[in-house]
Amino acid sequence: MRVAILDDEQIFVDSLYKLLFGDMNYELFTYTDPEKLLSDYSQGKRFDIIFCDVIMEPYNGIEVGRKIRSYDSTCFIIYLTSDLSSAPRGYEVNAFRYLLKPIDEKALSATLGDIQEEIRKKQKNLLCLDTTFGSMIMNTEDILYMEANDKETTVYTDDDSLTVRKNLTDFEEQLSGQHFFRIHRKTLVNLGRVQQYDALRVTLDNGSTLILSRRKYKEFVSAFNAYISGEF
Repeated sequence: MRVAILDDEQIFVDSLYKLLFGDMNYELFTYTDPEKLLSDYSQGKRFDIIFCDVIMEPYNGIEVGRKIRSYDSTCFIIYLTSDLSSAPRGYEVNAFRYLLKPIDEKALSATLGDIQEEIRKKQKNLLCLDTTFGSMIMNTEDILYMEANDKETTVYTDDDSLTVRKNLTDFEEQLSGQHFFRIHRKTLVNLGRVQQYDALRVTLDNGSTLILSRRKYKEFVSAFNAYISGEF
């Protein structure tokens, strides 16, 4: 993972560098000038994690975060500060966490562990679809439902539909444990998009109405209740 450390005080840069150095999972880059980091970003450089001081010149950490987000919506931004009064502003740039200076090794380790867990969750929610136009990576949370059509399956999202040469049963197995339920022999639905249901149909939050197999009704209700209670 590519990790950037930005702090206008070299002593803090060096301190955090020493804590991270030696871990083969991290490729480290250090900055004492926020303009240099932003310049690198504007030229295409990207990082998985950015440790960023809050109080700096000419840009403070929140301003740096805003500019970074204009280039990159996925990196983990961790703010370094001796005063947590600015913490609420971190929501503006989707900051992952604040760490108090001087950096506590246990707090740092816990934060990095939580980042690894977030990455695992995101990877689990990614689905690779092989289309006639090449491979497409899709977040499973964006899928409304899938519909079988012989040996092909049509994947429906809010904005589009995509047909791939893969049968629905294979998708059902691949998405096992990811909040999908087969409500009909031809339909696999994202439980997270269900708005209401009765014994005959399921209505999704975009207004789509799907047939619910009678023999699947009780099993569907059980799965949906488990989903909304966090047990699915």
